[in-house]
Amino acid sequence: MRAFLAIEMPANIQDILYRTSLNLGDRITPRAAVRWVRADNIHLTLRFLGNIRPDLIPEIGHTIDQNVASFPMFDLEFEELGCFPKPEKPRIIWVGIGGAVSPLNQLHAIVERELKVFGWEPEVRPFHPHLTIGRVKDSGRVTEANLAYGLKIEAPPFSVKAISLVESILKPEGVSYMTRYKCPLKAIR
Repeated sequence: MRAFLAIEMPANIQDILYRTSLNLGDRITPRAAVRWVRADNIHLTLRFLGNIRPDLIPEIGHTIDQNVASFPMFDLEFEELGCFPKPEKPRIIWVGIGGAVSPLNQLHAIVERELKVFGWEPEVRPFHPHLTIGRVKDSGRVTEANLAYGLKIEAPPFSVKAISLVESILKPEGVSYMTRYKCPLKAIR
């Protein structure tokens, strides 16, 4: 099964980001030039795992759980609208993450370290926390729309309370996600 480790977003945040994508979509003709991410699929990926054996889920989850159970919850904020790899030829449209990025980077480092036990080598490219809201199909049309990359996204901060191991299920109507294991962080009193 295809899987990844992620921070799942609260429903109110998913809705705000989805509405943002709808507003952006109104500026792009044809609308099909971007495949916008459904609200319930918006998440912050910590590490894509690829295809894994389902019997590894409890073991991976338990290992991550042991190493994040004492990690305190923290808040994150939204920053700017951006794209990968560059505005002249966008492939991914995203919303940047700000706020307590130091704990987020520490959490990411823990995940990378613990996954080595299972054979995953740490990512070579630097961790760039973001939320993908659109996958570009026609970069020319998106470039013509002159989206406001760098524009601050207005949304309330959200608390990171857990890391989830999520299965990515490919269906004819699109991808859906199923949380297979959740590793809670330590509640702050």
